[in-house]
Formats: sequence, C-alpha cells, structure tokens
Amino acid sequence: MEKIWKLSIEEVLEKLKVDLEKGLSKEEAENRLKIYGFNELPEKKPKSIFTRIYNQIKSLLVLILIFSAIISIILSEWIDGIAIIAIIVINAFIGIYQEINAEKSLKALKKIAAPTTKVRRDGMIVQIQTKDVVPGDIIIFETGDKIGADLRIISQKNLKVEEAFLTGESFPVEKNEKEIDLDDLPVHSRKNIIFSGSTVVYGRGEGVVFATGVNTEIGKIGKTLGEMEEKKTPLEIKLDQLGKTLGIIFLIACIAVFILSMSRGIAFIDAFMTAVALAVAAVPEGLPAVVTIVLAIGVRTMASKRAIVRNLSSVETLGSVTTILTDKTGTLTKNELRVSEYYIYGPEKFFYLAMTLCNDARIQEGGKNYGDPTEIALLYFTLDKGFIKEKIEKEFIRIDEIPFDSDRKIMTTINTNGNDKYAFSKGAPEILLKSCSYYIQEVEVRPIEEIIDDVLEKNERMAKSGLRVLGVAYKLLKNDDKKEDIEKDLVFLGLVGMEDTPREEVFSAIEEAKRAGIKVKMVTGDHKVTALSIAKRLNISKDDDEAIEESEIDENVALDILVNEKNVFARVSPHTKLKLVEALKNKGEKVAVTGDGINDALALKKADVGIAMGITGTDVSKEASDIVLTDDNFATIVTAIKEGRRIYSNIKKVVMFLLSCNIGEVLIILTATLFNLPIPFKPIHLLYINLISDAFPALALGVEPEEEGIMDMPPRKANDKILDNDNMFRVFFSAVVETFVTIFAFMSILNNGGTLVEAQTTALVTLILSELFKAYSNKTEFKPIKLRKLFNNPFLNYSVLVSLLITISIIYIPFFDKIFYLSPLKFKFFEYLPLSLLPAISFEISKLFSLSSIKNNFKNNHKENS
Repeated sequence: MEKIWKLSIEEVLEKLKVDLEKGLSKEEAENRLKIYGFNELPEKKPKSIFTRIYNQIKSLLVLILIFSAIISIILSEWIDGIAIIAIIVINAFIGIYQEINAEKSLKALKKIAAPTTKVRRDGMIVQIQTKDVVPGDIIIFETGDKIGADLRIISQKNLKVEEAFLTGESFPVEKNEKEIDLDDLPVHSRKNIIFSGSTVVYGRGEGVVFATGVNTEIGKIGKTLGEMEEKKTPLEIKLDQLGKTLGIIFLIACIAVFILSMSRGIAFIDAFMTAVALAVAAVPEGLPAVVTIVLAIGVRTMASKRAIVRNLSSVETLGSVTTILTDKTGTLTKNELRVSEYYIYGPEKFFYLAMTLCNDARIQEGGKNYGDPTEIALLYFTLDKGFIKEKIEKEFIRIDEIPFDSDRKIMTTINTNGNDKYAFSKGAPEILLKSCSYYIQEVEVRPIEEIIDDVLEKNERMAKSGLRVLGVAYKLLKNDDKKEDIEKDLVFLGLVGMEDTPREEVFSAIEEAKRAGIKVKMVTGDHKVTALSIAKRLNISKDDDEAIEESEIDENVALDILVNEKNVFARVSPHTKLKLVEALKNKGEKVAVTGDGINDALALKKADVGIAMGITGTDVSKEASDIVLTDDNFATIVTAIKEGRRIYSNIKKVVMFLLSCNIGEVLIILTATLFNLPIPFKPIHLLYINLISDAFPALALGVEPEEEGIMDMPPRKANDKILDNDNMFRVFFSAVVETFVTIFAFMSILNNGGTLVEAQTTALVTLILSELFKAYSNKTEFKPIKLRKLFNNPFLNYSVLVSLLITISIIYIPFFDKIFYLSPLKFKFFEYLPLSLLPAISFEISKLFSLSSIKNNFKNNHKENS
C-alpha cells in the first residue's frame, strides 16, 4: 500500500477491509493467506551441480588439458591421460566445495521474523505463528514484543521502538498513530509505521498489517540481495585474464609444435605426445589448488585474529581496499549510552535519587538489561555513585507516576520516604525548566531565573556536541497537592548528557588505516550532529563541511563528487548507502563496508568486502558479508587488511614461482623441438614436477611472513596486473637460464653415451633442483633475499626436503619404473649439480635491475595518497 503514512486510521482500515473491533474472520484470513502467501521470504534457487561443474572447467587452460587427456587415452597413453583427468577433477571438487558453502543470506532473513504474534481474529485475541500473519490483521503488541510484519499504528501508549537494524538510529524511536501529510518520506521518518523485525522497548499499542513477506522493508532488502550478481574479486579477475592470455599463447605453441613435428616426418602419436607434453608443461595445474589452499590457510590465520572469513577469495581483496565505509552505531561506538557530562544545581543526593527513582529500567547480571537505553545509562551512572536502585526503592517507595508522553516530554514518579512524599521528574531540559521555579544553592532556595541562561547554554552546547541531554528536578509534596499540580514549581537539580561512546581501540586503528593510504568514511542513520561529533573525535572529519544528511543531497550533484568531498553521511537510507558504494566503485575504489544491521545488508553484499559485526550484528548482515568480526572491533579490520596484503603478496610470489617454472618447461620443449632434439620429458614427468615437486614449495611460499613496511605502502590499484613488467622480466629471465641449464645437462649425458632414459632422468633432476633453489629466491618480491632470512620459513625448508625425498624415491624405487620411466643417476650427473643454482642466482640479479624504479614508483604513489 503506497504512502500509507498519509492516510487516516479510518482510511487504512477501509482500504484493508477490516473491522477494528473484530479483526479478520478465520475464513477471510485463510483466503488472504492464499492470495498473499506466507509471511516469509522465498529462498534463492541454488545452482545445479551441472552449472557448478561447468563454471569450474570452462577456462581455456582447463579445456586444453581435457582435450589432451581425451586424446592421450584414445592413443592408449593411459597413465598420462588418467593423471591429467585426476588433476582436473580434484581442482573442480575444491572449487565446488567452496562455492556450496558460500551464500545463505535469504535463510538468515527468515530468522529475523518473530516466531509468534498476537492478533485479533473473530473479535478474540489469539496467538498465531508469524508466518500466518496476513495484510489486514490487527496486531496487539507491548514492551518486549518483536514485530513480524510492517504495520500502521492504530493506537499506542508511550510507544518506543528499536529499529536501528533498519534505520541506523542509535536510540529507540518514539512512534505515534498520527497521519503525516508528506508525499516523500524516508524510512526513518515514518513515525506511524512499525517495520518487521523491530522490537518494542517501551509502551504498548495496536496496529494493522499492510505488508508481509517480500513486500515488507526487510523483504525488499532480501529480494534485492537475491537479485544481486556474484562479485568477482580482483585476484579471480586477474587469474582469469592471465589464464586466457597464457591459454591462447600456449595453444598456438602446441599447434605449432605439432605441425613442426609432423613436417619433419615424426610419427603422429609421437608428434601429438610432444604437443601434449608442451600443454602439460604450459598449464600450471597446481595453481588453482595452491591458491585455494593458501587462502584457506589465511582464513585460519585470520580466524585466530578474530576475523572469520565466509568468502574465501575476499581474503586477498582486503589487501586492495582503498576506502572503508563504516557504520557508526556498534562499529565505531560501543552501542551503549553512557553519561559523559553532567552539571549539578542542587543537593547531589537528590540529583542522583531523581535519576535512580524516576526510572523504569533494570540492570541485570550478565549485561542483559531491561528498559530504555537512556534510562539504563542513568542507572549505570548512579550505580557508580553508590545508588543501588533495588535498595533505594525500598526506602523511597513508588506510589504513583505520571508517564512520559511525546507532548509533555517529562516523566514523573511519586515516592514516599517515611512521612515525606516526593515527586522526581526528568525530561527535555527546555521543557522541564518551564515547570521549575527554584534551584538550591548550598541550603538556600533561590529563583530559577538566576541560572536559566547558564542551564540553556550548557544544554545547547552538549546537544550540539552530539549528546542526548536530560534535565532532572524534584519537589517535596504536600498532602493536599492535586495530581495536575505535581509538575509545577519544581526544584531544578541539574543536567546530564549521554552519548554512545567511541571504542578506545578505534582511534589508533583509523590512524593506521590512513597511514596505509586507506580512506575512512562514516555512513549512519543517525543525526548529523551526533555523527559529526563522533567523526571529529575519531579524526574521520575535521570540520562541519565534511558532513551531509541524505535530505541535503542535491539531486543535481553527482554522488561520485560527494563521496570525494564528504566523510560523514548521516540519516542515510539503505538505498543511498548502496548508491554510495556504487559511486565509489565506479571511481575505481576498492570498497570495504562495515555494518551490523539489516540496513547494512545491501551495501555489504555490493561492496568488494563486506565486514559484519559478530556480536551485535544481525544474521542478515553476517550472511550478506564476506568477513565477520567476532569481537566487533574496528581495529580487527586493520589487522585483517594487513593479513590480506600479506596473503596477496604471497599469492603473487606463488604465481611468479609456478609461472617461471612452467615457462621454463615450455621453453625446454620448444627448444628441443626447434633444434630437432629428443624431448627431455614425458608428460608424466611434467605432471610430477607441476603437482608434486613444485607444489610443496609453492604452498610454503603462501605462508611467508609479511615483508617489512607492508602497511606503509598505499593500496594496490585496481588495474594493477597480478604480475607487472618487472615481475614478468624476472620470470622470463630465470626461465631462459633454467632452459639453458636443463638442455645442457640433458645433451651432455646423451653426447657422452648415455641412454635417453638416463638423459631424461638427469634433465628431470636438474630442473627440479633449479626450481627448488628458485623457490628461496621467490621469498621476496622486490628486494634481494637477505642471508639471515633465507631459512626463516620452516615450511619452505621442509617442503624442499620432502620434494627431494619424493624425487629420490621415484628414481631409485623399482616400483615406479613403469610409471615414470626413469633410471638411477650415474656419478657423471653430479658434475652438473652446481648449474642448478644459476636460475636462482639470475632471479636475484634481475631484482637489482628493477629495484630502483620500484622504490621511485612507491615514493610517488605514497606522496599522491598522503
């Protein structure tokens, strides 16, 4: 129902065709249930297993391998063919397993709805399952109830609702039944509507349901979540691009080798197996599995640092984040109101008594408090001063009260202490002062006019600094005082200011983020004054011009301009928050969004990295996110970013290592073919190198400690290649040296009377040793390796040892003869052993050529980001 807030209660009931006194009949409710369906959210249809398999094997590199495997089997090369297929199956299984465990957002949305609801049916109040609620149902609610549908308020008494999950409001919102004569009204301003998922924290009332299921505000968010396309991470995009480029180059090379071999009169099967050997050499079969395992190890590391990763590939995306859009309530702040400033204008005892007794909240053990957050804050404040409510209430017994309402904005309780009767009041200072005639200076009762300007000045200053301010007063009652006179001629006691205080650790976390070149912006549903106050304290914003409310956004000014100029966005709706994320992404920013409410879910989903709060966060925000912080600590985000940078750097090292190995193998096959030499390797040899010998060191490189100064560098740019020109130079330079060394060792054995099998064994061991030595050189990305850090990664040391032991086993254990076609090494081989160090040495030398340019680029980038 559109613009329901504009309609009168009678018009709403008429449009929904329901009688207020009787509610819906059982029959009518059943009919509407058939029309509108259950009050729940449909789940997104999962991908079929065939779709998942297709997504894993559709890359050009994998298709080349599949084709090679099929032809190998047709030509009775069973071992090579089966080995290739086994690798493809294992990689696909790992990918599908990760995908199946990914998205559960819509399931979590179902948990938000209240399990049961009180409705009026056939003139009687009955309790029904929330999923059976239909439009037109009259819902009866009271303090503590969770609302399970969007409803228009019919009647209420002192109603306050907590809807921070949807609007971002720090405090419970006062609601009423009055129509609002405005055409365009944001969600947080619809004071006559209670949204599904809200909790009643104070008062009671009735309302009529006008939206259920996907038509509620929660439902609209859920529907949008379901329609959003899956985002690809920078690493996935870059690996895809690298795979396509290599695939095209190597496919052309394979075809060329096959044609060249056939033109030289080589038999078809031999020519084809040479091409297959080249294909196997070209494709880094172990790369997908190694990257996945490196990311998985990173996930475990981050979990130990209180960041649970739901989306595996988001680990590396964290390292490229350039902007953090952070919610305020519960993320930068503690989501707990506490008194931070107060002024006393009378007897201290009565100042604290008034806040303790004129209070309906309860502080309970274990932190499960009951009541309005404002009143809870007052109780913590007075408890700290030694005023225990349960004890004081026995001395000052409440006999009556005048409840708070939105018109008076004052609450008063009447308490007796022996023969004395007191009124204790609290409320909005500017209103309460009108009911006060006196204040007490020491023991003298004096007129309120003497301090009224001072009180109003302090009230205004605290309000402008983002504090919620209350005034407190009291009065010694006479026996003949009438109830309507109780709130007259009060004695003013003082002011108290409360705020949702920032987390202590956030200050340093924001500074570290800025040092790392990461911009921090606040996006909140709260008021601009409150948001700006916190932002200035945290050094997110320096002046008032950097803050803006959604209502102030000029439609003619593009958001991509505002996201540069402003650092604080207040009173923001979920739709606008989503637009801010899109505007930043359109500018090439890598955006991390933090949040804990349902209102954050769309932005969390759209962001490059969605970061939800584990303690205060709703299920929806957690399931829409990529990462969940178990301690709700903003500082953990910076730790996670550091870990993300380390992991991405290590993945680059892994890719560089494996690619240099694969290109070396390709060049060896190409060189042998071009010069009409025997092929130094069989396909099974190359599969062994790629999947066993190289895989262990590659995994070990994935857990390298971070290089020095990793958080002093600016975020990498979105268009940066996974391997830049300097990296590719090192890769090719070391691969060329590796080719020379291997071919030299291979031909030396043949020229000295050795058999082809002996020469191939020599070539295999020479190549493996070259690549194992090269693994140590890949420990650093830019700077030459320091000797004192050469063996500081025990995993790399063990992996090299394991690779060597396995290689010795397949050469000297007779069982492997029929699989690998190798023979024991002769003493002659050891003459060529020192040659295996040359590729690693060349890799180190190549770093020197590009080190100065890297430093200059870094300095320039750092200046641009500072």
